[in-house]
Amino acid sequence: MDKTLRAGLLIILIIIPLVFYKALDKRHNRREIVLPIVNHEFNQKNTKIALIFEGFGNDLDDLKEIYSLGIPLSVSVTPGLKFSKNIAHIASRCGYSVLVNLPVGSPTNNALLKESIYSELDDSLTIWETEALLRYYLNAIRIAVGVNAYINPDVADNTQFTQKVLDAVKVRGLIFIDNSTPEDSAVYEMARAKNLKCAVSYGFLGNADTLPIIEEKIKRFVAAAKDKGKIIIVVYPEKNVLKVLRKDMPELLEKVDFITVKEYFEP
Repeated sequence: MDKTLRAGLLIILIIIPLVFYKALDKRHNRREIVLPIVNHEFNQKNTKIALIFEGFGNDLDDLKEIYSLGIPLSVSVTPGLKFSKNIAHIASRCGYSVLVNLPVGSPTNNALLKESIYSELDDSLTIWETEALLRYYLNAIRIAVGVNAYINPDVADNTQFTQKVLDAVKVRGLIFIDNSTPEDSAVYEMARAKNLKCAVSYGFLGNADTLPIIEEKIKRFVAAAKDKGKIIIVVYPEKNVLKVLRKDMPELLEKVDFITVKEYFEP
């Protein structure tokens, strides 16, 4: 082989690795692009509130609205709707806890389920129908850390049905949040008896509450959280609720740490 050709090949063999490693180094040092994660300094106060925003599945705009609050929170999604899986995955990547909103006698879900091929769970179903629906609802959103549900007293009185629901939640190792209030927490007590990781919501924001009512409720919730250490509130992402929360958020953050449902159960 000609000396000139051999020299040229040698130079090429030296240059190629240098170019390759330089490019690799640039790629390694390139700024990583990630989805924004809601975060602030929390777990510093003795007063904590976990907000569960409920009624998601049909509209992505609701998720944008609650993201603007800039706090850790939880999102409860009804499976089987137009954007259920999209909302669940986006919410999870934002750092929120994702829950399955189990449709058992909930007025909110009655409206949502009109656009779903799946029906509501109730004690009029056969055992086979109940088990089939539970399998679908509890397996539909794999990234969910838990379940929240309001099981109205008439249905809850059917112990066999309620036990079947709670057993299905327990088998999957999910958190259970009873959407009742402490005054009406029969299902929560049943969940505790089964050693589920569970809690009962302290109250609700929304359902067409007026601005003054929302303001008054928030004051009561903050007082209750100070007394108990931490509470869970179920929130409907309605215009008035979001308006008050945005307005009051700077003042609230001086008094309360907002946490996710997952953080609620951490020591």
